[in-house]
Amino acid sequence: MKSWINIANGLSKAQLLVSLVYAGPKDSGLKAMAPILDLGPFPFKNVSSLAWNTVGPNAMFQSDAAVCGNSQVFDLFGFNLKTFNAKTWSATLAKFVDFYDKNPSARDSAVLLESWPNQAVAKVPDDDTAYPWRDATTYG
Repeated sequence: MKSWINIANGLSKAQLLVSLVYAGPKDSGLKAMAPILDLGPFPFKNVSSLAWNTVGPNAMFQSDAAVCGNSQVFDLFGFNLKTFNAKTWSATLAKFVDFYDKNPSARDSAVLLESWPNQAVAKVPDDDTAYPWRDATTYG
């Protein structure tokens, strides 16, 4: 999930952009994504089928090109979440909106969250590898 203030299209309010990726048949993907896709109304929705080797540059609204250019300077901070729920994220977004209202120069910032199933990774005990956060479900 990506949340940012989108100045490029003339909007100066917080927006929530969602990029979902499903590896499998389109019908199965639409069924799996239905709880989110049915939330609407959305000002824009695009459902596409892509070859696996084009997902990287096309996921997240092709934003890789904008943030991975030469001579770009970004401050990056990371975190992981064990739980992700709508109530907490709604409260967090409200704080971002307030922050952006008070700090207009911060409107070019973004929060990127990536979530995926972690059942196989979580089966490996923390002490068996150097990576201890196997129970995280969302990374930012």
